[in-house]
Amino acid sequence: MKNNKRRSFYFLGSLTLVLMLLMGCSASKKKTLTENKNIYSGLSNNQDKAPAWNPKVTKEEKVKFVTSFKDCPAVGDKVVTGILKPIRQKFKLPAVAAAIVTNNGIVVIGAVGITKEGTQIPVNLDNRWLIGSCTKAMTSTLIAILVEKNKLSWNSTIAEIFPNLSRSFSSEFNSITVEELLGQRSGLPRDLYENTLTWFDYHDEESLISQRLNLLKNFSNKKLLFKPGTKWSYSNIGYIVLGAVIDKISGKSYEQAMKNYIFKPLNMKNSGFKRQISVQDINHLWSHYYTGKPTKLHFPYIGNSAGGNTYCSMEDWSKFIQDQLNGAIDKSGLLKPSSYKKIQTPVKGISGALGWEIKNHALYHSGTDILNFAQVYIYPTKGYAVLFCTNMGFDILNAPDNDDDIPVQKAGNEVCKKLGQYYLSSLKK
Repeated sequence: MKNNKRRSFYFLGSLTLVLMLLMGCSASKKKTLTENKNIYSGLSNNQDKAPAWNPKVTKEEKVKFVTSFKDCPAVGDKVVTGILKPIRQKFKLPAVAAAIVTNNGIVVIGAVGITKEGTQIPVNLDNRWLIGSCTKAMTSTLIAILVEKNKLSWNSTIAEIFPNLSRSFSSEFNSITVEELLGQRSGLPRDLYENTLTWFDYHDEESLISQRLNLLKNFSNKKLLFKPGTKWSYSNIGYIVLGAVIDKISGKSYEQAMKNYIFKPLNMKNSGFKRQISVQDINHLWSHYYTGKPTKLHFPYIGNSAGGNTYCSMEDWSKFIQDQLNGAIDKSGLLKPSSYKKIQTPVKGISGALGWEIKNHALYHSGTDILNFAQVYIYPTKGYAVLFCTNMGFDILNAPDNDDDIPVQKAGNEVCKKLGQYYLSSLKK
């Protein structure tokens, strides 16, 4: 990443990159991203080894990838698949899915492509897509539920939430509030690699709760980037700390709290925090490098769920977005109207809310692990939202400064724009 402007795009992208870059490099954990381009060599015996991080693609491989786009499989509403097919072809994506959602639910939905490059297995509407940092809006909603239950407040501090540990924490860290964590104003660094750490410093812990708590302790005495509440700086670490907060306050793991308070009430039966499918299963929706080559690995199930480790079908994700749309027009749902207003209202002085960013007059977020990409635009005043997912990532080492110039994001923006135009024009008929 070339500057701090690359914010919502990366959810766990940076975390996953470091996870990939530094696993198996115990003797040189402090190498920079560009010094070490080998990924994830420490797989267990029953997993395939990953290809090199920046694999050289032969002419034959490129031709094979391009020719696989003939007779593109499609499922869902034709208006959606008609928009998706040429954009998939243009950006050489294995599979893409999209939907338009209103206060009343899904208007149109569709998916095109194949689950894994080199096969003819078509996508379907039950495939689970990684939504990455779009999870952060769910985390914000979960915190709001706990606030409504009087289990904590927006101004609860780290010291108040962890009283038995706070004596060993720095005063600045202790002063960070829940709202500052949600609004990216905590002063915590963006990712683990900025402190020469990786998830494998925590991965040996038996439970996800232990992983998150140990990360919180590790950062409790590190120098913050700024005094909490005074500036904005995107931080995946901040959301992992929020995961630890939810573990503590809810009395359950973050993952179980999400299931109890969000997935179950919204009937999101096709959602979770790992794909729960064998890497050998060809019907699995595989991740792909920016070259179009499918991965031969699954990442470890590590404790960063609150920052962006959610997988869900397009239908399930649409249910959550519908709930957010209803909240924007003062309808109760998972939350009271006042709580929706709290998390969706831009924080003074920044272009973001709590778990959301503001882009093109919309509530917006995107997410990636550099092998998948998702994004959503919600237009509360117009009463609709557009969602997009693909199972291919991008070249993070050579990514442009402007997120919108990254190919997968350009593809997503084109799809969302065309679907938005379709929906608005349909209202005039």
